[in-house]
Amino acid sequence: MSLRHALRATCLAGCLLYGAGALTADACSEYKWDIAGEVRLFASTPTALNVGTTVMAAPVIAAGKLYALTLLPQETIRYAAEPSKKMLADGAFGGLMKLKVEHAGAYRVSIDSGFWLDVVNAGKSLPALDFNGVRQCVGPHKIVVYDLPAGVELTLQIASASENAARLTVTPVAAPGG
Repeated sequence: MSLRHALRATCLAGCLLYGAGALTADACSEYKWDIAGEVRLFASTPTALNVGTTVMAAPVIAAGKLYALTLLPQETIRYAAEPSKKMLADGAFGGLMKLKVEHAGAYRVSIDSGFWLDVVNAGKSLPALDFNGVRQCVGPHKIVVYDLPAGVELTLQIASASENAARLTVTPVAAPGG
């Protein structure tokens, strides 16, 4: 390949990457909230984490970090509460994690694939305050907002995942409606 062709190929690749980035930014801006913080987290290096099959075996996660989860066959999971949506049949994946937040308030649970999320407190699923999803966003594809109590060990449940891997983060909502 001549130097001229190599330069053209490099320029074309750069233009394509720049264009893909612009499309990603546009897709992520379709959320009804500003999710710039979540997009930044999803662009960072995640912490690898194997989910638990029981609450006792569930690993602890922290707000403000990105996790690369290895999910397990759903039939091996002993959920803290019945998932609030009917689970997919054979072949689905899931898992459990523990979460404790320092400050009470609204938090977003963001994931990069389609599966069901529940946050369980004292054996009962907390109601979702809101949710939104944009499949074209390179970061989070789905975000669910929960009102979380401070200093209480919560169980984050995943059910009905079609794949055994996912990325997840929990972030505080910055401002009302934010």
